[in-house]
Amino acid sequence: MTVIVDRDEDARKALVQSLGEDVPTLPKLDLIKAHLSEHPNESVIVIGPTIDLRAALDTTERLRLSHPTLGVVLVRRRVDSSLLAEALRAGVREVVEERDLSGINSATTRVAELATALRGADQSVVEDDE
Repeated sequence: MTVIVDRDEDARKALVQSLGEDVPTLPKLDLIKAHLSEHPNESVIVIGPTIDLRAALDTTERLRLSHPTLGVVLVRRRVDSSLLAEALRAGVREVVEERDLSGINSATTRVAELATALRGADQSVVEDDE
C-alpha cells in the first residue's frame, strides 16, 4: 500500500491522480508515525514537492532504521545531481520530477515490489533460523 504526504491539497490530488483513487493522503510528515502504527504493512511513502527537503530527508533517514522495508519516493519540482546525492544518502529509493506522472507511478510500483521482496526475505531468514 502507498501513502502520499504533501502540504498542498492540489499537489496531493495530482499525486493521487497519478497513483490511483484509493491512495490515502496526509497533509504533513508528523502524521506518518501514527499512520504507520495503524498500517504496519505500508510499502511506500510518496513525499510530495511542497514538503521541505531537509524535513523529507530527515524523515527518510529515521524511517530507514525503524521500517527498513518501507520505501520512500521523493517528488520534487526539479531534480539535479546534488539532490540525487542527498536523497541517496538519506535512503530515498526513487526521486522523480513532479511533472512526470507516469514516472511517479512507475517509481512507486518499483519501490512497492522491492518492499514485498524485502519482506519475503525477512520471512525466509526467520524461517531458516527456526
